[in-house]
Amino acid sequence: MLTNPGRTCGIRDPLLVHGLTATVSPTQGSVQKSRGARLNMTITSETSLKQGHEETPEPVEQSMELDEEKPKRRKCTYAARREKAHELREEVRKLESQVIVLKLRSEQESGVDDRLKQTQAENATLSENIRAQHLQVAEMQSAMSQYLKSQQSHPLYTYIYLPKDWNKRQAKLVSIREEKLRNAHNFVMDPKRIVDSDKTTYSGELFESIDGDFCGIRFEIVQFPGVKSLQQVYDAALYYLTNMEISITERLGHITVRDDYETIDGSVYNARVLSTVHDTVTMETSSLLFPKMDPDGEYEIVVLDSIDEDELYPYSSAKRVRKDVSATAVFTVRRKPTVNGEEGELVVTMRGSAFLKIHRPQFAVREDIQQEMATNIMAWGDVMVKSIRSIVYGAC
Repeated sequence: MLTNPGRTCGIRDPLLVHGLTATVSPTQGSVQKSRGARLNMTITSETSLKQGHEETPEPVEQSMELDEEKPKRRKCTYAARREKAHELREEVRKLESQVIVLKLRSEQESGVDDRLKQTQAENATLSENIRAQHLQVAEMQSAMSQYLKSQQSHPLYTYIYLPKDWNKRQAKLVSIREEKLRNAHNFVMDPKRIVDSDKTTYSGELFESIDGDFCGIRFEIVQFPGVKSLQQVYDAALYYLTNMEISITERLGHITVRDDYETIDGSVYNARVLSTVHDTVTMETSSLLFPKMDPDGEYEIVVLDSIDEDELYPYSSAKRVRKDVSATAVFTVRRKPTVNGEEGELVVTMRGSAFLKIHRPQFAVREDIQQEMATNIMAWGDVMVKSIRSIVYGAC
C-alpha cells in the first residue's frame, strides 16, 4: 500500500537475498508491477532452488571426487625454496650428528690401535730377547759339548786298579766302597741340582772324545707309583744288575754272558759281561757293583764303576771292544696326599746318572757297526728301567 504518492518508496525485493535492492516508482504503473511480479517469481524460483540445494547436501564421496578433480594449487617459488631449505638444514643436522659419532668411534678405535701396536711392539721385543737367550744357551751347550769332548773323567768315575792277589783285591774293593757310595749319593742328590723330583725327567748327551771314543752322559728321574715298599723296587734293581745278561739278551737281542768273579758278603760284586752286538763284534765290560740299604730306611743306592786295569782278568782289546760304565741310582719313597679320607699310594723315585764310554776298537770294525754301537750306548739304561717295571708290576 502506498502512503505517500509524492515520495519514492523503497520496497523489499527478493533480490536482497543476493545483496540487491529494487526501487519502484509510482509512475511506472502496471507495467513495472507485472515485470516486478515476473522478476519476483523468477528470483523466488531461483531462491527456492538454491535453498533446496542447501538443504540437501551432496554425498561425501561425490564431494571428495570433486576435490580430486580440482587441480592442486601451485606453490609459490618462495614457499618451495623455504621448504627445500628446511629439508636441507635437517639433512645437514643429521650428517653432522653422524660425523660426531664417527669421530668418537674413530678416536676410540685409534686408542685401541695404539694399545695394540704398543703390545705388539712389546711382544716383538720379548720374542727377540727370548731368541737371544736361546742363542746364548745354544752357545753354552756348544761350549759344554766341546768341554765334554776333552773331558777324560766324570764325577762318578774313579781310576780302579786290581792286583792278582786275592787278599789284596778284596782289601782294595772294601776300601773304595764307602767312598764310591758317598760320592755317588752326593752327586745325584745335590740340592743345587734344579730338577723336580716328583716329575719324570730324562736328559742325555752323546759325543766323541778327542781320542775317538764314543761317550754318553745320562741323567733321569723315574717314578714307580703304587708300589708296596721302597724295598720292593730296590730288590728289583739289584736283581737286574746281578742278572743283566738275561734282560739284555731278551730285550736287545744281543747274546750276553756274565762271569761272576767274586762277591764280598753281598756288599761288592765283581763281574765281566760279554755281549755280542754283531756277528763279528763282541763288547766286554768289567765292572764293580756296590749296593747299600740305608739303616734309617730313607734311601737305597746302587753304584757301578768299571775296572781300568785288572792283572788277574785283563781286557782282550785285540779281539773285543771295551765298554766302561760309571753309574748310580738312588731310590727314595714318598706317599701321595690323602684324598677323601683315603691314604695316598706309595711312590718310589729313582734318580739315576751314568757316564758311558765305548773305547775306539783296536781292530778293524766297519764304520756302520761303530755308529750302531755309539747310537745304542744308552740302551742298557733303558733295559734296566723296563726290567724293574716288569718285576715290580709283573708286566713286560
